[in-house]
Amino acid sequence: MIFKFKNRKFIKIVLLLEAILLASVLVFWLVLGKVWTSFDFQILDFFYAQAVQYGHGPPRSSQIVYVTITDDSYAKFGTRLLDRMEMARVNEALAQLGPTAVAYDLIFPLPMTPAAGQRFADSIKQLGAVYLPIAPDDLTPTAQPFQWDNRLSYQRLRSEQLRHPREQGVAQPLYVTKALMQFDAFAEAAFNTGHIGASQDADGVFRHISLLVKIDTAYLPSMSLSV
Repeated sequence: MIFKFKNRKFIKIVLLLEAILLASVLVFWLVLGKVWTSFDFQILDFFYAQAVQYGHGPPRSSQIVYVTITDDSYAKFGTRLLDRMEMARVNEALAQLGPTAVAYDLIFPLPMTPAAGQRFADSIKQLGAVYLPIAPDDLTPTAQPFQWDNRLSYQRLRSEQLRHPREQGVAQPLYVTKALMQFDAFAEAAFNTGHIGASQDADGVFRHISLLVKIDTAYLPSMSLSV
């Protein structure tokens, strides 16, 4: 009898807590127009950081090396723009190491000088499997046409780099309406591409990236999936 009483009391407490939690969520939704708050996102970030710190999730691969660009990089170049000639030297150094693939997380929309642009394009060809990304300028959940251009980078995207996977079930893809593209000579020299369009959460932080985004009736994989 005592056990049954305690068990019922526990159930009542749980139900009361659930009711309070539900009421709090409804208040946040009615007042703020959203369920998640900045505090919720901070807690989420904390758990992600703890998971990484204690080694949870997939192990890091020794075959993947990140080459980061920091303030020291710009200080060495002496400019806030990445000189294409210097980037060509980076590619030439990487080529000597024989990497399986090189993926940039940068957009090079302009060549700067003709000589630097040509050397950078040549270095991309020398490396071989170089992936240069496309940056969606606008992602929307509603189907809208993509703004095409006659440039070579757009032509290659349309004819070679988009995919038509077999679809099953009900999909809710994000559509790309326009994008920031690589300079034509660099896009032509690259082996392949992928998108680097992230989704912004309510607190203004980008935490999510879609493995696939839709351009008209075809799909473009993210850079990580493409590589």
